[in-house]
Amino acid sequence: MAESRKGSMGEPASTGPSRKESMASAGPSRKASRPERSGSVSAPKALDLDDVLVNELGQFGWFQLYNICLVAFPIIASAFMSEYIFSAAAIPHRCQIPECGETTKDHSFETDWLSSAIPESASGFASCERFAPVNGANGTLDYCPASFFTASTQQCDGFVYARDNSVVVGTLLVLPIIGFISDRFGRRVALVISVFNLGLIGLIRAFSVNYPMYLTLQILQTTLGAGTYSSAYIFAAEMVGPKYRVVTGATSSSMFAVGQVILGSVAWLVQPWRYMIMALHIPCFLIIAYYWLLSESVRWLLSKRKYAEARTVLEKVARFNKKQISEKSLESLTNPPSAPPS
Repeated sequence: MAESRKGSMGEPASTGPSRKESMASAGPSRKASRPERSGSVSAPKALDLDDVLVNELGQFGWFQLYNICLVAFPIIASAFMSEYIFSAAAIPHRCQIPECGETTKDHSFETDWLSSAIPESASGFASCERFAPVNGANGTLDYCPASFFTASTQQCDGFVYARDNSVVVGTLLVLPIIGFISDRFGRRVALVISVFNLGLIGLIRAFSVNYPMYLTLQILQTTLGAGTYSSAYIFAAEMVGPKYRVVTGATSSSMFAVGQVILGSVAWLVQPWRYMIMALHIPCFLIIAYYWLLSESVRWLLSKRKYAEARTVLEKVARFNKKQISEKSLESLTNPPSAPPS
């Protein structure tokens, strides 16, 4: 009985594979179920122009400054289209008369008491003068007698216009036109064409023989030349790094303000309206030289797969900025990997 018990206790029953065998058999399956680490790593980010500007070419160097200085003149010239303020026919206007209840410019131009408040002129009523009011005059739009005014005159403090409306046509038409030219033929071509049209049509308008011809040419000039500002703005902003784009935009807007100051100065110095228009628009023909002075936008060249030209411009930027652009970056930008088939 003892031997039997010892034998049964010394030789345990074999009910399954041993622990070592089970671990060995489970090893391959556990290893196979573990995901491959190399497969979970995402593909590296493709190099773009902003990366090259930030790390190699410089976000704002001599090349970018050269471009901004050149496009400053077209932006200034784009403000000259507002010269119709000085050359177009004046809208009939007269002084606003607060003593007769006029508090805004939105009042009837012709009133029954007008001859009591405003002196007559060769064309009807004076445009910029009125009779001085007596102390305490307080009439209404319906009642304003001559006793409210003296015989002396004074300058206007406000105005009432016979017409107070305007229609913007050319600016609406130019946006799709210049957008198509810019995307199809390049930023540089769009800029040169816009400024050339601005100068040519403006010069022709100086020889208008009647007012309908003047208005027609004004609309045509806006339609074909108002893209000057947007073309120059895009051209300047596309080649600077992200850090300097806001500054570049602010500079472009400031140049437009400078153009308005120049416009007012020329209108003050050159009184005959025909000569004023010619003085403003003849210099625009100098922009034709920009086709050779400016390099095409690298972003546009890359988007159109003009890689050889883009490479030439990138090397030029490096020379201007006294920087080095690696061959690896050039190859990455000008020889991008083709998209895998879907």
